[in-house]
Amino acid sequence: MVAKLTVIFFILVCLQAGILLVLLPWVSIGVFGDWGDNYLLAFVAQKTGLPILQQAVASNWFRGAVTGLGVLNLFIAFWEMAHFSRSVRHLEGKEEKKIISEKRKINRLETGKIQETDNLPDYDGRSDSGEFQPAERTNP
Repeated sequence: MVAKLTVIFFILVCLQAGILLVLLPWVSIGVFGDWGDNYLLAFVAQKTGLPILQQAVASNWFRGAVTGLGVLNLFIAFWEMAHFSRSVRHLEGKEEKKIISEKRKINRLETGKIQETDNLPDYDGRSDSGEFQPAERTNP
């Protein structure tokens, strides 16, 4: 459930950022004014002594670059929508387990034999006297 919500929130953030970055440089919004003639940008340009900063941000080249980032965000959002179940599986870790099991199958096919494995590894144990003794192994 957490993985699904994570992917949904990621899609919403990408959609919102994409829409804002595509529209904001080209639309004049009442109080905020034009993209290149806003108060914050004028304040920063004045305080840093770089009036060219305001001219660069107001240029159509910069607006196009910001719009390009918005289109990229929209593309990512739509890609995530199309591959929603794959992204959820990947976040849950099921995708990695599937890849590992497929690699093991390929290795078994390449070697031509199936390796027998037991569930318990061989451990050297300590006896009551504190000395190491090899583990006894019995074959059924």
